[in-house]
Amino acid sequence: MDGDDCAPLPRLQTGPPSCVLRASCCSAVGQALTQGGPRASAGCPLCMEDLDITDRNFRPCKCGYQICLFCYRHIKDDLNGLCPACRTPYDDSNVSFVAPDPLE
Repeated sequence: MDGDDCAPLPRLQTGPPSCVLRASCCSAVGQALTQGGPRASAGCPLCMEDLDITDRNFRPCKCGYQICLFCYRHIKDDLNGLCPACRTPYDDSNVSFVAPDPLE
């Protein structure tokens, strides 16, 4: 393989991510999780515990970022109360619970 076959390395961003990048990233993450993306059934991205059937159907934020109920309560009660993905304050009125699939 000669040097002509190699793609240039991506340039590293030196400053903080822009709001546009963060919004598109959060949107992509939320969409992947709500549409059965690779992490949809793997586990909680914060504590790494397996998501049980209740956790898999629990959506604490409108952005669709999925965490377990334990981490949700910990963030709301003990930390800053913000969604780790989009930084929107958690609000119980925004929480959704999707009815479980009977085959689960």
